[in-house]
Amino acid sequence: MPETKPRVLIIDDEPDSVGLLLEFLAQHYTLMVSLDGEDGFRKAKLGSPDAILLDLAMPKLDGFETCRLLKADSATAAIPVIFLSAHAAERERLEGFAVGAADFIAKPFTDKEVLARVGVHVNMVTRMRKLELRLASGEIESAVDLRGLLFDEACKFLRDNVGQVLELEEIAAALKTSERQLNVLFRQRLGMSVYEFCLELRMEAARQHLEQGEFRVQRIATLVGYSNAGDFTRAFRRRFGMTPRAFRQSQAAASSKHD
Repeated sequence: MPETKPRVLIIDDEPDSVGLLLEFLAQHYTLMVSLDGEDGFRKAKLGSPDAILLDLAMPKLDGFETCRLLKADSATAAIPVIFLSAHAAERERLEGFAVGAADFIAKPFTDKEVLARVGVHVNMVTRMRKLELRLASGEIESAVDLRGLLFDEACKFLRDNVGQVLELEEIAAALKTSERQLNVLFRQRLGMSVYEFCLELRMEAARQHLEQGEFRVQRIATLVGYSNAGDFTRAFRRRFGMTPRAFRQSQAAASSKHD
């Protein structure tokens, strides 16, 4: 029987922590375990997990160095890394995000928190991989697949207008379809509404602008469709766990540390 459960790689040298994670996650995910960063990096390349739970304090390579390796390799760069650490002060969290982490869980953790956070990232990466494959390949299901054609056209339209704040009514009118049909289509294909997809596009565009360092935060807010910088800051913090300025500072600190 083919494997249907998403795969999660646990990289942690503490047996008690690994045991708890296995207990929490085994029912929902196919699990791989590694006790150090070097072995974890190899297993990530070979096993292509959907998410990685990574301890911070480990022998040989610590969590930061392991995350840098993962993000520097094209085979593992897109896998969301969730740090686990008893050291979860702002400095550690900022450095974690700077090296590419998607999330940070403080030890001791609860089963509900781990399941919720892993679930969010596994679901998101599954949706985005599906979308990226279709857009990259230019695939169209068939000449008679009108829903597939509409979905592809809608994704292209929204990407081309990522800086515009468009109401669902305007989007549907531009695509010559109904608002209800468009939302149903996106929920069927991606598990999210058109609004949620637009927000994800805007936040990803903002993250890229911040990494490139070409524009001020106010200008980036405008580029991704926010007239109010405060609204942009709140949306960015909800998505990435820190403000745009803190994200940029963490990127700068990580760059200067390795220059």
